[in-house]
Amino acid sequence: MKRLSSLLVAVNSLLFASVVAMWPSISAQAERLLATDPDLMPSPSIITFSAVGLVSSATARVIHRTSLNPVGWVLHGIGLGLIGSAAGVEFTTLVGGGLELGAVGRVALTWVGWGWAPGIILIGVFLPLLFPTGRPPSSRWRWVGWLGALTMIFGAAAVAVYAWSNPETYYSGALDVDGPAWGLITAMILISIVGALSSVVVRFRRAGPVERHQLKWVLAALLVVGAALGLSLTPMARGLLNGALQQHLLAALFGLVPLSIGIAITRYRLYEIDRIVSRSLTYALVAGLLAAIYAGSVTALTSILPAQSALAVAASTLVVAMLFSPLRSRLQRLVDRRFNRSKFEADVVLSTLSQRLEESFTTDSIRSVLTHTVSDCLHPRTVGLWLAES
Repeated sequence: MKRLSSLLVAVNSLLFASVVAMWPSISAQAERLLATDPDLMPSPSIITFSAVGLVSSATARVIHRTSLNPVGWVLHGIGLGLIGSAAGVEFTTLVGGGLELGAVGRVALTWVGWGWAPGIILIGVFLPLLFPTGRPPSSRWRWVGWLGALTMIFGAAAVAVYAWSNPETYYSGALDVDGPAWGLITAMILISIVGALSSVVVRFRRAGPVERHQLKWVLAALLVVGAALGLSLTPMARGLLNGALQQHLLAALFGLVPLSIGIAITRYRLYEIDRIVSRSLTYALVAGLLAAIYAGSVTALTSILPAQSALAVAASTLVVAMLFSPLRSRLQRLVDRRFNRSKFEADVVLSTLSQRLEESFTTDSIRSVLTHTVSDCLHPRTVGLWLAES
């Protein structure tokens, strides 16, 4: 099975190379494609999404070096879908007009072009349902996985029927999404995604310390992606970044999700997530408060000194510089109280340790107290205690 995982990485790497190699030819024909049908011109971000797919597959291989966790196979499926569909779209864009395909060929090509669609189920259903243990929280949640699998089968059949009976649609990849079949597929997708997300809530409430930290890594990555998507809709983001660059950045951020999954499952620096969240939240709050203070002070001083706006800006900058350090320290303590309790409660841990050591009278009990305290506070991979002979 590990050889199969390596083979999938190799296949995805070759497909990614083909995606990159075909793009210059597509760019050279951009004017013709846009004049014929704007929908035929793929977005430049297709390469970035393909790179995310390659990262997903490589992460799966890293996971499979230690265990054949089913989450790794889900990541392989996501990578193959993203890269394979990108290669299929580029291929049909270049030579689709000259292809003479029968019904079977049209169906196969449409499946390839829509290879990203099963990724909706893999990302929205199977990842939250199986992560991080590789199985649902309990047997009661298996129906979510079966519904997701049935949705993919039903969707593939619906696409095949439509491509079989509509020979003009395989090239552009356009599908008529009207009708009861597509409505049923949409309902099945929504139900399975809601069920999978509900299982995450149940899993988090029942999880131990390790599993909770694994979930935190992925939730943090999803929050970053969600925040970036929200910011991309603001006028400021549209003014700073052009459309193509914004698409590339957003597509690249999706790569944080498979990377966070790899960190969580391999447990590489697993317990640093609390520190990362704490620092990120602190600096975000500091930046927001200082920006508000700066804007308010400039406005107030400018209204008082209309002829000396430069002085108002300089004074506001000085105020912000003076407030940065004390404001950051105060907010850091508040955030640590909520998100980094192990640091905040260090004094409590030390006093408890001292008390327990005073109550321990044997070498074994002292060893047990010390190792358990170090494990709970520092979360090392291994703990050892060396006692010198007297």
